[in-house]
Amino acid sequence: MKYSVAIIGAGKIASGYDAPGDIYVQTHAHAIQKSEYFRLRGFYDSVIESAQIAAKKWSTKYFESMEEAVEGADIVCVSVPDKFHYTVIKRVLDCSNIKGIIVEKPFASTSKEAMDLCEIVSDKNIPLFLNYSRRYMDEFWNLKKWIKENAGMLVCGNCFYGKGTLHNGSHLIDLLYYLVGDCKVAEVFDQIWDFTKEDASIEFVLKEKKRGTRIFFHPISSKNVTIFEFDLLFENARVYYSDEKQVIKLYKLGKNNPLFDEVNFIKSDEWKINVSHAMKNLYQNVVNVIEKKENSFCNEQAGLDIIKIVEEIRRKIQE
Repeated sequence: MKYSVAIIGAGKIASGYDAPGDIYVQTHAHAIQKSEYFRLRGFYDSVIESAQIAAKKWSTKYFESMEEAVEGADIVCVSVPDKFHYTVIKRVLDCSNIKGIIVEKPFASTSKEAMDLCEIVSDKNIPLFLNYSRRYMDEFWNLKKWIKENAGMLVCGNCFYGKGTLHNGSHLIDLLYYLVGDCKVAEVFDQIWDFTKEDASIEFVLKEKKRGTRIFFHPISSKNVTIFEFDLLFENARVYYSDEKQVIKLYKLGKNNPLFDEVNFIKSDEWKINVSHAMKNLYQNVVNVIEKKENSFCNEQAGLDIIKIVEEIRRKIQE
């Protein structure tokens, strides 16, 4: 059986980042067309011309209303700007035929909106898949296991990001939660307005709940450079990730200084990330959940937890 997927929104992550025949799979449209389990029903966008362009590119239909696009779809992918997520998802959930819904992060703008959506999907028993993309990458699954087996306790961490604390910073927060466990907001320092008037990039500190270890988040203006990286130091290892070259660098303790009898972190391995894994594994997870073979890798509750953290950061910057 092939599941029919309608894409709401025809922007970069929906259609624009790659094209049919490209080596890497970076868009929802490409992942759907490459999968044996799905067929692309078509696109709807509030800017009809955008839907037309995407439909022509991916050899599918475009729709002039959201209801027409969703009617007959088994899965709906919501890929619209952040501020429209809540209203679009609510409209989609009004349709009785939906077997699952895929949502770009963050899936709502406020915790109030997120809790409302959580209640609706629970009542309707419709699985929601939130695309914090690194949750779906083989390399980060392997990294979590590597940290557990090699790293020991976290000592400190530094993270760099831009494009809004909710829009892009939430990616880092979610990833750190996944790799090192739950954290709480410790301190908030300053903010820069490099994304939207609603979503500043804030400098803040999270504390790991187990030991109170601090992880620092530094905003870098996306008007100058786009950056997304972290550097985590543990008792026995160091982990560095940057999306600039899509690489994870792993370090273990050792002696490499011929002048001094000192122990330092020595690079032991380097993993190149295959960005295609994110979309491919996301859609495989959708199939497996619908067919009751596994749980969602990142659901609405995970999304709500991250939004609450961002709201606490925002409250503290106002104090």
